[in-house]
Amino acid sequence: MAAAAAATAADATNALTAAGAAGAPGLQDAAAAASERSGRRKQHVADLLLVRAKPMYGYYPDEALFIKVVLYNPQEVNRVSLLLGSGAILGRRFQPYEAHIPYLLQLKIGFNLVGMGWIKL
Repeated sequence: MAAAAAATAADATNALTAAGAAGAPGLQDAAAAASERSGRRKQHVADLLLVRAKPMYGYYPDEALFIKVVLYNPQEVNRVSLLLGSGAILGRRFQPYEAHIPYLLQLKIGFNLVGMGWIKL
């Protein structure tokens, strides 16, 4: 069961980066098209990772598979989350999680930093 879920999630990550079978744009294509309107053409998506975590909304006793989208520029999180939520990617609506949390706070959480804590170098 876990192998089938991992295979399905791996297919989803591959489909998110590339164009869909029906010609729907992938995540990189949609982000590039959105920034092309502003006159820039650059790479937006650094990596897509499969992670196991518990959803933060509601009670879930088991972990679920999530696709973690890593961007080159943290200022584009809002734009990419709007693209994912609107159905512009693969013609399917995705639920972005933690897109509303500021980047600096996500950085601190990711490295287990707390206020007035020590940073080991």
